[in-house]
Amino acid sequence: MKNALSNKSIILSIEKIIFHSEDNDGVVLSGKESNGKTRQVVGTLTDPRIGSIIKATGFWKRHDRYGWQFKAEDIAVLSQDPVN
Repeated sequence: MKNALSNKSIILSIEKIIFHSEDNDGVVLSGKESNGKTRQVVGTLTDPRIGSIIKATGFWKRHDRYGWQFKAEDIAVLSQDPVN
């Protein structure tokens, strides 16, 4: 069940790929918003790259072990670092 903060979007720069499944493109990403806040995003993304700017649309959910995470229903790559 979604919480009251559903249907939000965040834009961030990927700083760390915590997890990536090549089988189903499931990812856990850590990155920073333009305001400097570090966020974790959980969702699906083909070919995640450090330095990429993404827009994630979804909702905030509190994980029992990892705390607040942004559960992305959609992740769009706005800019991709060609080096990484």
